[in-house]
Amino acid sequence: MKRASAPVQWLNKARSLRRSADVVWEEFNKRLFSAKDAGTGKFSAEKAEAAIDIHFNSLLLYSLSAECALKRLIIKNDPSSVLFKTTMNGSGELIDAEITKLGSTSFDTHNLERLAEIVGMLKPGDRPELRELLAFCTHCKETIRTILSSSSPSQIPLRAMSCPSSVFMQSNGISISLP
Repeated sequence: MKRASAPVQWLNKARSLRRSADVVWEEFNKRLFSAKDAGTGKFSAEKAEAAIDIHFNSLLLYSLSAECALKRLIIKNDPSSVLFKTTMNGSGELIDAEITKLGSTSFDTHNLERLAEIVGMLKPGDRPELRELLAFCTHCKETIRTILSSSSPSQIPLRAMSCPSSVFMQSNGISISLP
C-alpha cells in the first residue's frame, strides 16, 4: 500500500509510460512515411491504416503518462484527499490498489480534464481547446472517425491529431515534463 501511495512511484510510472509512448510515436512516424510510395507519391491505404493503429497506441500511452503525472501531483500535494480500494489475496498480500477518490469529490479518476482541475492547471470553464484535447485523450481508445462524427472538427484542434499529446499540451501552456 505504501508503494501505491508514494508520489515517486507515480512519477516513475509516468516516465516509463512516456518513454514507451515516444518509442511507439517514432514507429508511427516511420510507418506513416513508408506508407507513401516514393515513385508515385500515393499512399497505401493498408500501410496508412496500420500506421493509424500505432498512432492510437501512442496516444493511449501519452494519456496514461499524463494521468500518472497528474495523480502524482495530487498524491504529493494533498495525500489525505486520496482514497484507495485494495484487493488482497487469502494470505493477506496486497494484489491491487486502485484510486477511488481524488480531491473533495468522487469522479472518474481517469478523467484528465478533472485531474488537471484538481491539480490547479485548469480553472473551471477556461481553455476550451485544451479541455477538448484532454477529453479526447481521456477517451483515446475511440477512433478519430467516431469523435469527428459526433462533434465539429473545429472543436478538436487539427494539430492535436498530428503531434504527440505531450507536445500539444506543452504548446498550450500545460507542462507535464517529468523531472
